[in-house]
Amino acid sequence: MLSFWMNKTCCTQNKSGDEIQEAIRVLLAESGIQSAQIASAMLGTTHCTDAIVERTRLSKIGVIRMGAQWRGKVKAVAVTSVFSPVDSSGELRAKQLLQEELGSVVAIFLSYEIGNIGLLERENATILNASLTEAAQQMVSGFQQSLSANGIENAHIYF
Repeated sequence: MLSFWMNKTCCTQNKSGDEIQEAIRVLLAESGIQSAQIASAMLGTTHCTDAIVERTRLSKIGVIRMGAQWRGKVKAVAVTSVFSPVDSSGELRAKQLLQEELGSVVAIFLSYEIGNIGLLERENATILNASLTEAAQQMVSGFQQSLSANGIENAHIYF
């Protein structure tokens, strides 16, 4: 049997996930569904939008300008190349070099994966995505912890 249940709740500024955990608890109680029966869970949130509007929880990022020193200073890097929608090889090579230099702990965003031909729009979108790295990781982690705290261990998670 396929069932859909939904619970909407307001979250406070602390963004800790406590409200999500409580919303899941209420949803389970009101629906009568056992946590082991949950096959999928989806979170709709304004967490990243709030981070942009409030100018908080944004990651320190690097935008490639030759000569910059970033090791240990940034969480993400945005790479843009003028013609990358036509030929992504330059961005892919930059990613490879950055991974060798910075390691796997730094997220690398490539503009050819994000936007179309317009350089400024693509560059801005890539930079914005990179700056949301920590906020998005915090949201995902909080949702996973909230599901686990309510006994939901094997659900497919969607955002």
